[in-house]
Amino acid sequence: MESKIEVLSKEFVRPSFPTPNDKKEFKLSLLDQLVPFPFIPIIFFYQKQPFNDLKDGDTNFVDPPSKAILELNQSLSDCLTKFYPLAGKLSSDLGCVECDDSGALFVEAKVQCPLSQAVKNAPADESLVRILGTYPRDEILLAVQISWFECGSICIGVCMSHKIADINSLTTFMNCWADLNRGDRGGGAASSGCAYKSLSPNFDLGSHLFPAGDFPIPTGSKVVIPVFNKGEKIVHKRFSFDREKLNTLKQQMVTKLIKEPTKVEVVTAFIWMQLINVARVRNHHRRRRPDGDGVDTPPTTLLINKLWHAVNLRSKVSSLASALSEGEFPFGNLAFVATASFTCDDDHNNGEERDLVCLVRDAIKQVNEDYVFKCLVDACSENQSLDGHQQEQTTEWTFSSWCRSSTYQVDFGWGKPTLVAPAGKPNTSGAVVLTSRSSDEDEIDAWLTISEADLALLSDELLSLAPTHFFQSN
Repeated sequence: MESKIEVLSKEFVRPSFPTPNDKKEFKLSLLDQLVPFPFIPIIFFYQKQPFNDLKDGDTNFVDPPSKAILELNQSLSDCLTKFYPLAGKLSSDLGCVECDDSGALFVEAKVQCPLSQAVKNAPADESLVRILGTYPRDEILLAVQISWFECGSICIGVCMSHKIADINSLTTFMNCWADLNRGDRGGGAASSGCAYKSLSPNFDLGSHLFPAGDFPIPTGSKVVIPVFNKGEKIVHKRFSFDREKLNTLKQQMVTKLIKEPTKVEVVTAFIWMQLINVARVRNHHRRRRPDGDGVDTPPTTLLINKLWHAVNLRSKVSSLASALSEGEFPFGNLAFVATASFTCDDDHNNGEERDLVCLVRDAIKQVNEDYVFKCLVDACSENQSLDGHQQEQTTEWTFSSWCRSSTYQVDFGWGKPTLVAPAGKPNTSGAVVLTSRSSDEDEIDAWLTISEADLALLSDELLSLAPTHFFQSN
C-alpha cells in the first residue's frame, strides 16, 4: 500500500550566482551517452532522534519544518553554483548540457504516516519519489523531494539524470549540499570541517578522456541490461549481510589464488550463484515442457551466465586519480562495466561461489583506461553492443556497489541517514545494488530487483537474510 503524500510546494531552485559565460556548455562524454538508464533514483531516510541521543553539533528536526526548508532551499542554491550543470538542461541533440541556470526541481511534501510504516515496503513503495518521474527526462537534470513524516522524521528523495552523473557524482553533490546546509545552521558540525564544501568539481575530464566525437555511436551500442518479460510482476527485496555472515562467506570463499576476498566480492559471488541456480531451474522447467506431440524438448542446454559489475574509473585511470589527489572531483559518468561469464548446464552446476569470486576479481582487475578504450573501439567499429554478440541461452545480471560512495555520510545537520535506498520503478530484473552503512563494510545491504516468480526460487539461505523491519517503532 502506497503512502499518502500531500505536496505542499514545488519550485525550481536556481544557482545563487549566475553561471559565467565561459561555462555555459558542459560537453557529454561518450560514456555519458552510452548510459542506458535515464535517472539515478535514491532516498535518504533520517529518523528523528530523542534529544538525549543527539551528538554534539547535531540538531533535531523542527516542527513546523519551515525553517529547515528555507535552509535546504538556500544551501541547494549555493551548491548549484558549484555544480552548475545540474541546473541546466540537455541540448536538443543530447550532446551537451546547456548551463542556462533554469534550476533544479525542489518539492516539499508531507507524508501522512510515520516513517516506520512508510519504509515497510521500501524501496518497492515509489510514492516518495513518484512525483519526480512526471517530468520529461530531457527537461530536468536534478529533482529533489523533501518529505516530512507524522513522527517528525524526514526523507530526501533525489532523481539525478544518469546522462551526466554516476552514483559517485550524485553522492559527492549530496555531501557538498549537506556540508553547506550544516554550515547554514551554524552548529558545531560545520566548524569541525566540511571536506566536500571545499571540493572543486571538474566537469571537463570526462569529455577530454572519452570524447564522444572520436567514436561513431551506433544504434544499440549501449550496455545491454536484462529486461523482464512483459506481464511479470517485479519486486524489490533487501537482504542484509551482517558481520558474522560476511566473515562466514569470506572463510568459505578463500582459494589458493585469493587468500583474502573482499566483502563486496563474496556478496557478489554469493548472490550471483543464487541467480545462476534460479536460471538453471527456470530453464530446466521450460525445457521439460512437452511439445505438441507430447515429446520432451531437446536434452541438456548449456547456460551462459553473464555478470556485469560497475567499476569506478576514478581510481583506475591515472589522470582521474591525480585530480582527486589535488582536491578536484571528476564529475560525470566515469564508470565502466566489468564482465564475467560462468557456463553450466541446466541439469548440473559443478561450480562453487569460490569459483565466482575469482571470476569477479579478475573481471574488475582488468578494467583500466586501455581496457575501456578497447571495448569502446570494438563496440563502435563493429556496430555491436558492448557485450558482444548475444547467445540464445545467455542470462545477464547487473551489479553495482555503492559501498564506498559515501551515501551514508550525507549529514544535513540531523545526523547521518538511518537508511539509504535505491528507489523508483524498475525496468530490469536481475539488478543488484550493494550499500554499506560503514566505510569498513561491516554490514552490507543487497537490494535485488527480481521477478516474483524468480524470488520464489531463491534458496532459504538467502531469503533468511531479508530483514523483518527497518526501524524501531516511532
